[in-house]
Amino acid sequence: MLQWIAPSDVVVETIDRFDDYPLFPEEKMCLGKVSDRRRIEFATGRECAKRALRSLGLNPTAILIGNGREPIWPKDIIGSITHCSGYCAAVATKSPWILSIGIDAEENLPLPDGVLELIAIDQE
Repeated sequence: MLQWIAPSDVVVETIDRFDDYPLFPEEKMCLGKVSDRRRIEFATGRECAKRALRSLGLNPTAILIGNGREPIWPKDIIGSITHCSGYCAAVATKSPWILSIGIDAEENLPLPDGVLELIAIDQE
């Protein structure tokens, strides 16, 4: 679905099967000691990101974690990674016209009472 709304110079990669994909040593080190579930979520996200880099014609590289827990992309690459139960996605671009890009996936469940009024207007 993301590929339908992403600008043409943004690549979209998705995975619907979480697995213990290989990580670069630097990625393992920055992840630290975490549960198996968290490691698999992280590895799947990084696999999506590596596929996005390949789609941009680049060699995959370690994508570390910033101070705000954001992925640190290679120089001149703008991207985002998200995951939720059963779905993982990464978007990336090397367009000089795109300064930031963010995605977020959530399970398709009914919103709690009061949330819709906070995030949408009547016309939406």
